[in-house]
Amino acid sequence: MRRRGDRRRGHRHRGDRHRGDRRRGDGDPDPGRRGLSAPFTIEAVWTSDKDHDTYVFVPKKSADSPASPYIDERCNPASSSCQDDVYPFICVSKDAKTAGDEITTVRQLLNGRYEYWIELMTESPAGDVTVTLKNTSGAAVRSWSSPANTNLDGGIELGWHVFDLDGATGNVTSVDETTDIDDYLPNSGHDPNDNVCP
Repeated sequence: MRRRGDRRRGHRHRGDRHRGDRRRGDGDPDPGRRGLSAPFTIEAVWTSDKDHDTYVFVPKKSADSPASPYIDERCNPASSSCQDDVYPFICVSKDAKTAGDEITTVRQLLNGRYEYWIELMTESPAGDVTVTLKNTSGAAVRSWSSPANTNLDGGIELGWHVFDLDGATGNVTSVDETTDIDDYLPNSGHDPNDNVCP
């Protein structure tokens, strides 16, 4: 399994959706998903033995903060202080290394854009991960099913950009694309970037 800072590159099978592909009205705010308020959760669930990982790019703390702040699956109560009332006010339940779930809780929304991503492990079938966005009351407001990662080349993982959220309005925009950059997250999402897990 890769470690933070590893930047392995290689060929990726490109039989699935990639950046620029559109479906389900992607790129436009979903009229049924506007006005989401904190706290809310994002549940990623899978039943295979794959070690999929959560990544969330969050708004900058201040104008002069480093570019593309993010947290990942290691920003959980067992490994960080993410449950404290501190920036970026977001926490992942755990790092699920096999069948299970990673539940991301956003306790406070900040002005700016949030991007929710999943790093899909090699040889993952389509539909292996279900992502469900739930509102403050716990009701499901939107769900997504993962594309396949058919790459067999030495464990190259696939970045799946699921949705964006506007922290000022709570509007959710479905993206549902995979990156065509042969690098691990977070670099395949944004490079440079800055891990801001407390």
